[in-house]
Amino acid sequence: MKTTQLNSQPEVSHAVHAVSTTKRGLLWSFILTGSFFAIELVIGLRIGSVAVVADAAHNFSAAAGVGVALLAVVFASKPPTSERTFGFLKAEMLSAWANGIVLFVMAFLILEMGVRNLLDPKSVETAQMLALGIVGLIIGGVPAAMLYKKQKTDINVRGAFWHVMETVFGSAAVLIAAILVRYTGWLQADAILGMLLAPVLVVAAWGIVKASTRSLLDLTPKNLNLIDI
Repeated sequence: MKTTQLNSQPEVSHAVHAVSTTKRGLLWSFILTGSFFAIELVIGLRIGSVAVVADAAHNFSAAAGVGVALLAVVFASKPPTSERTFGFLKAEMLSAWANGIVLFVMAFLILEMGVRNLLDPKSVETAQMLALGIVGLIIGGVPAAMLYKKQKTDINVRGAFWHVMETVFGSAAVLIAAILVRYTGWLQADAILGMLLAPVLVVAAWGIVKASTRSLLDLTPKNLNLIDI
């Protein structure tokens, strides 16, 4: 009996450490992407850049995705109660559903802003766009590096990892738009690159809302066939 306890102790310690490390990585990812979303949205609206606002929406998507993953880790550790016999994991789905709806709204606003800027092109402050693009690449790269190893074995963390990677792609689009406007004078480049990100948001939002709705309604998972079972 003593031998069993001694052997199991390192395993328990390792498991606790793994959960703690994952939670810490997700928390820092959420803080970085969430803070950058707020800053980028304010600056994007102030300078009138569709690409920056669209990237801010991507950062919201990333922050929301990481936040949902963090909630899953936190709530999964809570034991069931007499009222919640299945635990607290449905809170994750409620949060995901709300995030999906917000993404739909943001995609519509980006398209509306983009059309207005195409019809009436306006000059944007490319210096701020370049700075935001570079900072965005760093902010997206740091959490991605923190989550890279864990995402290979944890599907929940893998989803958060790819949400963070969206910030990298969005920041690259902001940089390209800023360079085109600054050095070619093609003002429409900002609106076009920003609008190209809107369909990606719609696809992501639809997937989130659809999956979370199925879970909230307790529908049979799509990969299971009850007849075959």
